[in-house]
Amino acid sequence: MTVAASYREWKSWTADSFALPDDSSIRYYELELARSGVALGKVNAVLEIGFGNGGFAGWARARGWTYAGTELDTELVARARKAGFDVYDANAPVSDIAPGNTFDAVLCFDVLEHLTFEEIVAMLSSLRARLAPGGRIIARFPNGDSPFGRLYQYGDITHKTVIGSGIVQQACLQSGLHLVQLRAPVFPVTGLGFLRAIRRSAVVAIRAVVDRVVRIAYFDNRPSVTAPNLLVVLQAGPAAA
Repeated sequence: MTVAASYREWKSWTADSFALPDDSSIRYYELELARSGVALGKVNAVLEIGFGNGGFAGWARARGWTYAGTELDTELVARARKAGFDVYDANAPVSDIAPGNTFDAVLCFDVLEHLTFEEIVAMLSSLRARLAPGGRIIARFPNGDSPFGRLYQYGDITHKTVIGSGIVQQACLQSGLHLVQLRAPVFPVTGLGFLRAIRRSAVVAIRAVVDRVVRIAYFDNRPSVTAPNLLVVLQAGPAAA
């Protein structure tokens, strides 16, 4: 079995489930993009780096957005093209993706940790030139600032770089981008049913207590993100409020 095939099997990415996001994912995309400052009703085109099993691609198409995506796995690229998506090999230059288009949002969910720091800077620099006015790059990755990020960072042999807030700031300086937001990813509580709302409300309360304890015990109560993943929003030009 090839590395790509074993990775698809490990992630449970099947052809039958391609581009079919579940309710939890749909709610997450809605809330995450809105929290990131993306006006959902005004989006024309989006680019996704590393589309994986196509969940976001399916959601974006259902909203009527112009979608483009990249992926390293050639089988996933073939699945996406068969489903009618405009997708490209991840090794293609960013300038060759959907030529002539600019993007209101560029999504990099669980991608940057698979790259070296030099590759991250090169990618961000290239993506900067493809942003529409006011466009934003939204990236999620294991939290290198938090002890809780180890499960995700070291649970995948294809991960190359541990990324914390300091590395984000350095990457922004080298790529000409501004850091607009650095925070935990959205954790949907409502919109998924009454029982899940109760459970998730309890989780939010517990996490708030643990977060406070960790910050006091280990970080001198300085502002910090202790969630397992970090979410950053980047923008060209002056940083937004």
